[in-house]
Amino acid sequence: MAPDKSLAAEIEAGLSSDARQVAAAWFGGMKIGGTSHLRFAMVEHRPSPRAQAGLDELVSAGIISRENEQSGAVTYRPLVCCRHHLAWAFEQQDSIDSFRLVDRIEPGKRPKKRAGTITLAVLAEQEKCDA
Repeated sequence: MAPDKSLAAEIEAGLSSDARQVAAAWFGGMKIGGTSHLRFAMVEHRPSPRAQAGLDELVSAGIISRENEQSGAVTYRPLVCCRHHLAWAFEQQDSIDSFRLVDRIEPGKRPKKRAGTITLAVLAEQEKCDA
């Protein structure tokens, strides 16, 4: 069954500018399904407060999923195509408020890093999508 585009448009119309910018920056070119994901080990880097709020909003809207790992790492995966958010961000670039997406965790506040831990990973398989 094809997704209901009117429902998707209604959900996305209610997204904040920050959520749309996060969708554009991290998920705008990602393939739905497969191995595309954004992963924070939460050791050296974490989403900035505004980026985290945007990620939480995208999860609540059903646009991305969140997987919490026992180690404390967090992985986000696109559930719908976000390419149109990328186009929106380019169109609005002169009028939207930019912000940092990632903050460094201060060395004294970092959890112990296991050998071989990748602290921030983005794996994006690209695909065309109807958006």
